[in-house]
Amino acid sequence: MWTKSMALSAGLRPSFLRHFLRRRNYSSKPEHAPCYSVCDIFRGNKNGNVTVKGWIKSVRKMKGAVFIDINDGSGPERLQIVIPKEMMTSNMGFGASLEACGRLAVNPNNQKELKADKIKVLGSCDATTDYPFAARKSYPDDYIRQFLHYRPRHSPFASVLRLRDAAMRSLHYILGEMDYICVSTPILTSNDCEGAGEVFTVQPHNKECLDAIRKHGMTLEEAYFNCEAFLTVSGQLQLEAAARGLGKVYTFGPVFRAENSKSRLHLSEFYMLEAETAFSDDIEEPMDLTEQLVKGTAQKLLDSCKNDLEYLGKISNCNLIERLDKIANGPAFPRMQYDEAAEILKQHESQFEVKVVIGENFKKEHELFLSNRSLQETGQSLIFITHWPAHTKAFYMKRNDSSQALAFDLLGPICGELCGGSVREPDMKVIEERLLQCGDKNAMKHMEWYLEIRKHGNVPTSGFGIGFERLLQSMLGVLNIKDVIPFPRGPHQLKM
Repeated sequence: MWTKSMALSAGLRPSFLRHFLRRRNYSSKPEHAPCYSVCDIFRGNKNGNVTVKGWIKSVRKMKGAVFIDINDGSGPERLQIVIPKEMMTSNMGFGASLEACGRLAVNPNNQKELKADKIKVLGSCDATTDYPFAARKSYPDDYIRQFLHYRPRHSPFASVLRLRDAAMRSLHYILGEMDYICVSTPILTSNDCEGAGEVFTVQPHNKECLDAIRKHGMTLEEAYFNCEAFLTVSGQLQLEAAARGLGKVYTFGPVFRAENSKSRLHLSEFYMLEAETAFSDDIEEPMDLTEQLVKGTAQKLLDSCKNDLEYLGKISNCNLIERLDKIANGPAFPRMQYDEAAEILKQHESQFEVKVVIGENFKKEHELFLSNRSLQETGQSLIFITHWPAHTKAFYMKRNDSSQALAFDLLGPICGELCGGSVREPDMKVIEERLLQCGDKNAMKHMEWYLEIRKHGNVPTSGFGIGFERLLQSMLGVLNIKDVIPFPRGPHQLKM
């Protein structure tokens, strides 16, 4: 820790030193009691005089005192602040932010509370006019989504965001412990990884810039980069290049799909965890890693977010702790080949609205049926479906002699497919033939580098991508994908 003498000997000016010590709370005479978060107060042994800051969730006026419940976003808990009636002001209402100083105590209900001797409203909130929420009132999710800028203040959604953060940290931690290197793959790209054409194009908004940079014979879409540019749909292709130098790599970031869908399972911008492993040609290896990540993340939520899980479970009437425990500590995820899964679906075809076509991709209701059946038979709702018909999968996936792709999907409740992966085709000539079959000369031009990484010092690789929001849906029982991401984007929806 820096002392005054150390700072002076280092040549720091006295004026800077005073500012430095004040900001770092090294002053020997603090002006305020130490400031703690609500979460710190409830989980620690804090006592004596403290300062807290937060937003008012409820106000109860009693005969001689006023009881104010606040929350500061650090957890689902609310701290009760007790003040004399004469300290109450008209702007201390629901939604207002405040700072309170006083002494922590334990009330007759054996709960911590703050007996405040100083209280100050930092930001008032008139809930009787244009503020869209009121105290002690519940709202449907559709209504809450209309106010994305206020949604993080909504207690249930704040819990979801804290769980999202814990899950994100867990994925990074597990992969880091296994020596996977995080690679920042580009958001701007010249190729459509999945080949479905569901890409957003990118070009400068500034017309003067476009006119100045545009070369003869080029379209406006090609002017800036000398080729069309898109928002990425996946970082996988770049990860394949990185894996051939770093061995084990992953990326976590936003990807974009231009789909005309407003369903509860689709977004135009969402997050993917993608991993790629060199020297790997066995389909079991990426499935093992996927299972380890999902189970480990479920356990992390159980270990670090119990209060939020209990709070959300109470609201949704769902035991989220039991749900996550089945994922984390239940049986291994079953693994079933496509042909077997298709036969099972065919046997139960009368239960589906959409006919089962053997040799084609499954529909959402088919995926959910397989997930539910797995839960009933094995106690595990997550199931791998492997060895898909080659024509249903992407060009970069390796195939075996029976024209099956060495690929897998991980199916789960609520959303169906939440992860897809495969062994990658290592043969440069095979990849080239498949790209030529597509008949897109521009695709070939922009994929030359992808062919070249298989030309020198090539190795087999395997990998996968987990849809992060869908993973959260499956774990937390959230029906709409828009309710597990802070600011959802979709057709006709680009607020903020």
